[in-house]
Amino acid sequence: MLKRFFLQLLMLLFCFISVSSIGLANELSFANIRTENSQLLGKIQYRYIFWKVYNASLYSTSKPFSWQKPFYLKLHYLRDFSAKDIIDNTFEQIAKQKRSIAPDKLKSFRLQLKDIFPDIKKNDRLIGYFDGQKGTTFFNGAGKNLGHIDSALFAKAFFSIWLGDHSQNNKLSRKLRGL
Repeated sequence: MLKRFFLQLLMLLFCFISVSSIGLANELSFANIRTENSQLLGKIQYRYIFWKVYNASLYSTSKPFSWQKPFYLKLHYLRDFSAKDIIDNTFEQIAKQKRSIAPDKLKSFRLQLKDIFPDIKKNDRLIGYFDGQKGTTFFNGAGKNLGHIDSALFAKAFFSIWLGDHSQNNKLSRKLRGL
């Protein structure tokens, strides 16, 4: 009887360890992403009139840039911004792309970003990672996972702000993509 109890306890402990390690293996780590996407494609500094706003760097698994390959975009902010201002500007830029995204989808994406984006102080960093398929994960400068949006539609619209052929500043977009 005691032997059976210890055997069951041992099996339960093994199951707990297995489930815990699966959870850890599935959690996206920026350290792994940085290692896998170590090739710098381009760097820019975005200015608005005469104010320096942010520096941006694009890293990918390969050159030339491809929407079908994983990449991450690192933004190093040179000014303070509220999360609300960043989100409002993000959706203004998405609207300028003239994409046909249903209003309910836009509202859903906005609500998700509201839960993800923090207020930004000068010298903070935000990193957006695209897995090459449909998922976008955001990290802070220390590599902490801030959240994930599982949508190819969102990923393309969001990253096109910086990387699209019809971005606000095509010259900076091309430079960032290493073209």
